[in-house]
Amino acid sequence: MEQPPAVTDVERRKQVKIRIRTDLAINPQKYEGKTYYVVKDPVSLRYYRFEEQEHFIINMIMGKTLWTSRRRNSRSVFVRNA
Repeated sequence: MEQPPAVTDVERRKQVKIRIRTDLAINPQKYEGKTYYVVKDPVSLRYYRFEEQEHFIINMIMGKTLWTSRRRNSRSVFVRNA
């Protein structure tokens, strides 16, 4: 009896699905001229403040794009010209 081929580590990582809880409320707020994104967790009644880069990553996780295009998009947005 043949055994199915073993799944490689790379293939296993491609199958991981990350999701953001749907009950989290994310709202932009200005503070000292800078935009922050405040996330309210209604379960723990805690608030978390994220900067633009972190909010960008949250949006990518919530979206349905491929990881390779996410990496390319983040580089185009956050890599500064030296």
